[in-house]
Amino acid sequence: MDLHQLKLFVHVYEAGSLSAAAERGRLAVSAVSLHLSNLEAELGTLLFHRVPRGMRPTSAGERLILHARGILGSVETARADMLGTTAPVSGVLRVGMASSAVAAFGGAFLSAMSAQFPLVDLSISDSVPSDRLVEILEGEFDLAIAFNPVTHPQLDCRPLLRERLFCMGLPNMLAEGADPISLKEVLDIPLILPRQGEGMRALTGEHAWLKKIEAKAHMQPGSGLAIKEALFQGLGATIASPLLVSHDVRAADLVIRPIVEPQLWRTLALCSHRGRPETSAKEACISTIRSLVKTLLASDTWVGAEAPEA
Repeated sequence: MDLHQLKLFVHVYEAGSLSAAAERGRLAVSAVSLHLSNLEAELGTLLFHRVPRGMRPTSAGERLILHARGILGSVETARADMLGTTAPVSGVLRVGMASSAVAAFGGAFLSAMSAQFPLVDLSISDSVPSDRLVEILEGEFDLAIAFNPVTHPQLDCRPLLRERLFCMGLPNMLAEGADPISLKEVLDIPLILPRQGEGMRALTGEHAWLKKIEAKAHMQPGSGLAIKEALFQGLGATIASPLLVSHDVRAADLVIRPIVEPQLWRTLALCSHRGRPETSAKEACISTIRSLVKTLLASDTWVGAEAPEA
């Protein structure tokens, strides 16, 4: 097993096909296929299922990707360290961002990183399970921007802001107007909520109320997109950030009311793994994110967001 094989394996995993991986690696498809076959032979196990639509990782492939990304990241860190601080900021950086964060500043973040640090190979995912942060930051992501992260000695989580939650629904579910609505009233409405576990944890850090809210769930789709579509079908109301629908032309049809008695807040934090080495790319990313969030809070463009409590 060598670094070249691991890079090609990561290309196949991320691209989902030999042809796309070959294009990324600037190789012939046959060469990528040969390297992958040799790696599987060396490890004594299949890493991918060959399916009509491409390559689907096996359980062994899912385990190897965590090691491969960690190894390649460490090599990149060592290279940057040896080149010294005068070298341009570069390297591979994988960032997981909560969907609200993507909606609020994902585009600005990509634009800023591209303009200021063009040698950084940056990728973003909008799936960040708060209860699996330790696991995914060990290999899958270099940084994560998540709501209400778990407390763990291996996690370094720095609050960026706190966000207030609202009740949203069509007029058939929620009385029109902008007046606040009590949580007790909200719990009498059919609620469309995230699935139990990671999605619910990101809803609010108030655990006592979280259990009461979860007990009243009428429907629990598996994604933010599914929640949004159920909302616009009039199947219920939801508790969320207005950013959930901020880019949807149908948002004007919704009633959006702040929740009171109590107010519901959640904390957005920038998280990394204490056991992973620091890199110039990671430091540049952290600085860029903090600057963007500071600008957003100063402009009041993120509805319901404010600076974290001291």
